[in-house]
Amino acid sequence: MLIELFRHRPGLAAALLDGVFDVDVPADAQARLESGDLTECAPTEYRADAVVTLNGERERRAVVVVEVQRDGAHARRSKQ
Repeated sequence: MLIELFRHRPGLAAALLDGVFDVDVPADAQARLESGDLTECAPTEYRADAVVTLNGERERRAVVVVEVQRDGAHARRSKQ
């Protein structure tokens, strides 16, 4: 459900950055959901849960990659 919040309300990324993490987000930045496929020419592929861009009138201001860790047990196993 958390990912769906960002997918349906990309502006939530800017609100959290500004209000919770004290990151300066330009007032004119407009949030837009982008593709979560983060592939490169090398065989490794990365897929994000959600990718939100914060765009000004003429330029991209910031990119927010949302990655939710759903299972604490899985995260502990992967570190071992």
